[in-house]
Amino acid sequence: MKNPNKVKQGKKNRASGKRFELIVRKDLESKGWIVFRNSNDVEEATSSNPLEWEGGMMFKQAKSKFNPFTHRPMMTQSGFPDFIVIKI
Repeated sequence: MKNPNKVKQGKKNRASGKRFELIVRKDLESKGWIVFRNSNDVEEATSSNPLEWEGGMMFKQAKSKFNPFTHRPMMTQSGFPDFIVIKI
């Protein structure tokens, strides 16, 4: 059984994280930055040859997991504000 206090705390944490993300995005846009939401995972680029290292990063499509009990995706957003920003 779920602890009601933990459920309330989780809701508060998600709401405060969303508020923080909106504040950061608004601040960056007011300073002239173009802000994109990044829904990809970043991982180190690997080569097929183990002796060769490319030394770069690559984007990989993020996948959500499906919860068979609630019939919903478990993670629609990671909770961390992943932004790509460009200065004009």
